Amino acid sequence: MSQYPAIFFYLLQIVKKFSGLRIYWQQDGMPRDAVDKIVQIIKKADTLSFTTSEICGASAALGLHSHMYMVRCTSCEPEQWKPVDENLSRLIGYG
Repeated sequence: MSQYPAIFFYLLQIVKKFSGLRIYWQQDGMPRDAVDKIVQIIKKADTLSFTTSEICGASAALGLHSHMYMVRCTSCEPEQWKPVDENLSRLIGYG
């Protein structure tokens, strides 16, 4: 029998919602400091997903094109792409 308790980490789903990263996970038996570190890393990834181009990885902004939210830099943005209003950014979870 092991002297260490069973620790489980489940990565359930990674999705894009309103062009932001969403990571769904579960754990069982992990130390509180490890859980806090995972939460911190996920929050940072979520924040960066709203300022990193989905195409090239450059610094970018959240915008709207053909009723779809996307994060694009000036080089990658399609025609008629419009930056999202700051108030709308807060509404969808960024800003």
